[in-house]
Amino acid sequence: MEREYTLIIQKQKSILNDTLSISKDDNGVSIYLRLLGSPFFDISKHNYTYSKISITDKYKIIKENAITPIVDGRILFKINNDLTDVLEVGEYQLYVRLVDDRSQHYTLPPIKMECIKSNELSTLTLDEGIIEKSNIDNVSVQNLGEDISSYLTDGSYNRTIWETDDLITGNKMNKIESVLNDEVDNSIQFTQALKLLNKEKGYSLKEGTSTNPIKIYNLPVGNYIINGYIKDLSESSIQEVENARYYVVYKDEDCSYILRNLSTDKIPILLKYDVYHNQVLAVTGQVKEVKTTSDVLQLTNDRHQFLKISDLVKLKLPENVNFTQIHLFILPTSDLTVTFPKISWENYPVLNQDMFTEIILTCYNNVWYGNCKEYNL
Repeated sequence: MEREYTLIIQKQKSILNDTLSISKDDNGVSIYLRLLGSPFFDISKHNYTYSKISITDKYKIIKENAITPIVDGRILFKINNDLTDVLEVGEYQLYVRLVDDRSQHYTLPPIKMECIKSNELSTLTLDEGIIEKSNIDNVSVQNLGEDISSYLTDGSYNRTIWETDDLITGNKMNKIESVLNDEVDNSIQFTQALKLLNKEKGYSLKEGTSTNPIKIYNLPVGNYIINGYIKDLSESSIQEVENARYYVVYKDEDCSYILRNLSTDKIPILLKYDVYHNQVLAVTGQVKEVKTTSDVLQLTNDRHQFLKISDLVKLKLPENVNFTQIHLFILPTSDLTVTFPKISWENYPVLNQDMFTEIILTCYNNVWYGNCKEYNL
């Protein structure tokens, strides 16, 4: 059988999430103390690998346990006959000595422990008398003592370790209800905050239905996150999408340039939609995905190229070119800087995380000119 307690150090005191009680019937029980970091005890500074526990009364050491390894931040306190034979009913203190991987020692402030009669762990008494086991259709809940805090001082959940024959009280149930209520409220607030953040970043949120789908070809210039049903460009049928991103870059009476990023798209796709013929023109072609080699990006002569990067890179241009135009689409997964060769810039690119950027590079008589457009995906 196992029991687990969370242990934090606060102002030179060891604090458990529940009272540590044992009885003489606990032979073979493993008690785990999960040590958590706090402002008063930074566990990240040391790699504690072993622990040794001593049990004392007011006057002397009663028992010392063997050195045991610390696994997953849990300190093992094993109860056996050697310990229960020497303990009497009363209060004791546990001293935990930690040993790190450099053989340095640190002793935690004492932990209060009580040894109680064998039957006290399985039967609790209220003012009205002994609480008996009840059938599922005959249950009543009563509070016992003070309200139980839902959270520890470090903000983590104050977990209840349930054991066989534990008394279910209103205090313990209300603790759970309080946390569930907080989680639901936080989820609602997070969803609302996410929608507000998207609006602040320039997104327009739209949701279509099966009877009234969002018609992509009717969208004005702008940045959109769409959920539900859509009719996508030349498609006659509707489809259901989730968090589909569309950026209408340009639109006039004849055509639209639209950057599309669906979950089914391997990479974001730039589309040119012919309004008159109701079709997506092949002029957009395939977008070639280029990759870096040893932090160097060698561009090819392909008209449309795509790069997804997270590290600094140095860009190299095609050589011996009289005239060409390259559209390089970059999706940075973090804020970064690209080292460009000699280019005459109209608008120098600034690459920010999740800011889809189109860099237009034009070469004329071996002189390169550059411009960039940024799309908030």
